[in-house]
Amino acid sequence: MRICARDDCNDVVTGGKNAKYCSTECNRAAQREKALQRYANPSFRASWEEGIARRSESEEWRDRQQRGSQQRNNRPAYREALMQGIKRRHKDSKWRVAMQHNPLWKRGEANPNWKGTQDERQVATGRAEYKAWRRAVFERDKYTCQHCQQRGGSLHAHHMKSWVEHPDLRYDVSNGLTLCVDCHSDLHGHYIPGRFPQDRKPRKLGKIKQLRFDF
Repeated sequence: MRICARDDCNDVVTGGKNAKYCSTECNRAAQREKALQRYANPSFRASWEEGIARRSESEEWRDRQQRGSQQRNNRPAYREALMQGIKRRHKDSKWRVAMQHNPLWKRGEANPNWKGTQDERQVATGRAEYKAWRRAVFERDKYTCQHCQQRGGSLHAHHMKSWVEHPDLRYDVSNGLTLCVDCHSDLHGHYIPGRFPQDRKPRKLGKIKQLRFDF
């Protein structure tokens, strides 16, 4: 008769001749304990962290990891299983109670990853008054870039008088101007990401019309 190799378990092992644990749960718990003990060793932890740092500096390794993640995420079966798991967990009352005590699920300063308040402009873009101002500017200009006359596509509402220097004109429609991504980037002298995925890829300014204009 063989006894489970886990220290705090005295159950009988009923598996094959090479089995050491009485159940899958005991096997997983034992492996987890061994991993924690191994990681507690300073020399092992130092070499492990050194290996991670060395791999993360390799562009080939990062590209391989990114390609693997994209291939996995593009599989319909994987996405379906992922969504089913999320729905199943959210229906579990015990899981919801446990997450309420998880600091990583807390918002604001209660979250250990909190890095301070967002930029005021970034916060404002999500507010209703900013969205209404931008829509009013687009409708006045008929969704057309006022410099190159491009209609539709990825458009920005540009503040003719600075957002920072003229806070009283931030939501004044007469202070807004519709520009496309390229013209808006030219005006500010640096690339500004667009709304659509193809516009979010950083492009060299050499590919964008090098124009400077004054409204």
